[in-house]
Amino acid sequence: MDKLDASSCAYELNNDVQIFNGKLRNLVEKLNNKHSDARFTYINSYEIDSDNQTNKGFTYTRESCCLVEPRTVPCKSLSVPCSNRDDYVYWDGAHFTEAKAWAFGKRAYKRQSPTDAYPYDISELAKLKLDDFDAYNINHAEL
Repeated sequence: MDKLDASSCAYELNNDVQIFNGKLRNLVEKLNNKHSDARFTYINSYEIDSDNQTNKGFTYTRESCCLVEPRTVPCKSLSVPCSNRDDYVYWDGAHFTEAKAWAFGKRAYKRQSPTDAYPYDISELAKLKLDDFDAYNINHAEL
């Protein structure tokens, strides 16, 4: 099991995630250079989730909204989730509540920090124009 730091984070696993994400970002750049007919983007879920700004407004940022066994997920079978779900970041310590998913989605859609998305956030990606050739070179029979 991963060692936990003072804030109960699995720091060895988190370090591995950061290494992987750095390589993933580089891969997105290579894919964009190689495939001019497509656009790829990287949403930095690690940083968005780790940033206290995304958790602003939540009362419970480390507690689970449902009953869980110590150091486990998901929610314990037949446990009743909390009634004030909008106050919680996590259902079970690993999975976002709907309220947290909305907060996360807003940052993925419109980045609040340069590290949230690369090279585009979702709002920028949606505005990219396809080449006219690409837009009309579709075999509609295959759709």
